[in-house]
Amino acid sequence: YNATTGTSFNHTVFSRYLENYSREVTILYAYQGVSFSFTNSTLQDAYFTKNGLSSGQENWTIIDNVNNTDNFTMELTDTSNLGDISEPFEVHALNQSGSSIWCMKMYEEGSNIKVNVSNQTYEIDPFFIDLKGNESYQFDNSTAEKTYSLKYLNSSNVIGLYSLSGELTDGESFRCERYKMINATVAISSSKNKINVTLPVTVP
Repeated sequence: YNATTGTSFNHTVFSRYLENYSREVTILYAYQGVSFSFTNSTLQDAYFTKNGLSSGQENWTIIDNVNNTDNFTMELTDTSNLGDISEPFEVHALNQSGSSIWCMKMYEEGSNIKVNVSNQTYEIDPFFIDLKGNESYQFDNSTAEKTYSLKYLNSSNVIGLYSLSGELTDGESFRCERYKMINATVAISSSKNKINVTLPVTVP
């Protein structure tokens, strides 16, 4: 379920979805004599790590077996964690042998945010980055007619939103998005046991 429309996040729709989810799951557990509750938390900005937390896995593969990318955008809501040129946030397209066929490095230099692609450096507006649509980044030229995976490195340096869509090698479409995250609390109890767990949940 996607609670977003365009680039804006619909808080009302998302809250309604979580309420419906909690109600339906509570009913299912009740038939087994188990009490279930799901508590939402405040929406938070997400890191680009695998689970959206600052402590999450920072070098990870977003998607494998990509045939074509239709859209790849980022919006950085906070650049305070971004490293300098010696420790940049990196986005790689890797071929089936694991070699990089395209790479973008993003870093802070003074008060400016810069990216380096194919030994060319550009000063950018971090609030909207179009990796595919900006021809200067050469994403299409580097990945055309190739099978590749997309990977983030040093992703704990970056906080914000990303959206990625396209087609896999088997012809199936894919969409990877992260707009926000919440720390949801799940409580399950029966006559014998009780479990109370807080889990990070990425949105959508």
